Amino acid sequence: LFGDFGISTGLVRVRTLTHELASLLFWLAIGVAVVSMSIMIAAVPLFESWYRTDDLGALGIAFGLLIVVRAAGATYRALLRRQLRLKALSTFELVSGIFTNGSTLIFALAGFGAISIPVGLAVGGTAELIGLVVLSGWLPGRAAPLREARSVVRFGVGLSLSGLVLHGGT
Repeated sequence: LFGDFGISTGLVRVRTLTHELASLLFWLAIGVAVVSMSIMIAAVPLFESWYRTDDLGALGIAFGLLIVVRAAGATYRALLRRQLRLKALSTFELVSGIFTNGSTLIFALAGFGAISIPVGLAVGGTAELIGLVVLSGWLPGRAAPLREARSVVRFGVGLSLSGLVLHGGT
């Protein structure tokens, strides 16, 4: 939810979706994810100080990259949900989950330690993104003017903030 601030959920709900608007929402989601990734990476020294360790840099970078990959994938999943291609999407997500977990397990068994989790998730997420691009047949193009996304962004931010209020303390 915080990778793209609910933009992909808003994409499913918008009444009329043009290729240009979908492209704008995709690039907005990527932009929000890059900002989130940057904040995460910038916060690594704080967490290293808190936990009295100096080996969280790679984890921060890996999880940061994962945010961007997941945000890109969220747009494609939303487009497929909008097209009601739910059976194809759920089958694909099952296979992707097996691949992601398998990748993580392989990295762990190879001795990569804690970094196995975000790296396995990133490998699986990247493979999933490639598969979603193929499955959807959609590529972002020229973006619509920013004003056209105002209601979708407002919805997504509201959704993210309500999710934070409802589930942030747990």
